[in-house]
Amino acid sequence: MLNYFATAGTGWLAVIAIALGGLLPYLLRRTVISCATGLDLVSGRPYLARMWPHYWIGYTVAGVSTMHASLPMMKAPMRFDPEGLWLATVALAMLWLQVWTGLLLREPMAPRTRVALRRFHFWTIFLTVTLIALHIRINR
Repeated sequence: MLNYFATAGTGWLAVIAIALGGLLPYLLRRTVISCATGLDLVSGRPYLARMWPHYWIGYTVAGVSTMHASLPMMKAPMRFDPEGLWLATVALAMLWLQVWTGLLLREPMAPRTRVALRRFHFWTIFLTVTLIALHIRINR
């Protein structure tokens, strides 16, 4: 029973962290909204330097999601739909792809390359979140 709660807890923790991590790049960017709401507290630092919470949340999400996937495999079998597990497996692989892409984005590069890589990073997380939502729907 404890394994069930640990699995559920790590799963929901990862979902909350993904939502927070996904919002941070928009909150940390200097916009009219961030300046009006007072969120532009670190305006003297460059954008990539302000992104450190986003980076660490991304690493945490990948680690917690891996732990979420590992917990049910270590103990007695739990009942799951195989389709939901396949969706979750692909989503976990895509989370690690996100970490790799994010690490690449931290390095200096040509503007056109950065724009293409950021676009890939965005659409990959969009697809990952969709797969996670389907996994939750099927295996709740």
